[in-house]
Amino acid sequence: MSSWITLIDKDNIELVKIFLNAGIQIRHLKNLTFMNFAVDDTYFYATIDKMENGNVMNNLLTSNEPAYIRHYSLIFEDLWKNGIDALDRIKDIEAGVHLSDIEVIPNSVRTQEL
Repeated sequence: MSSWITLIDKDNIELVKIFLNAGIQIRHLKNLTFMNFAVDDTYFYATIDKMENGNVMNNLLTSNEPAYIRHYSLIFEDLWKNGIDALDRIKDIEAGVHLSDIEVIPNSVRTQEL
């Protein structure tokens, strides 16, 4: 099964719904990495090109080096763990809930400082 982490907002909510209906697991992250990447059991792909307004990437880094695959798999797992389930995010958007001011702080010392 495929998994995707992206920023989900009112501008792309319909596209996210299409992917969810196709069986893709999706999570929302407010602050994504500067690099777009994909990783599976055999390859790692990455680009820093901006892919906005229908533009495609000009440069793509590809590797089958196990060290890169392990490294980026761990990064993906960490991002996934910290993401919000797409269905929850969609419900919030449709209900008009704005998450821009909500931050989860897992460290109790940091919470007390704030």
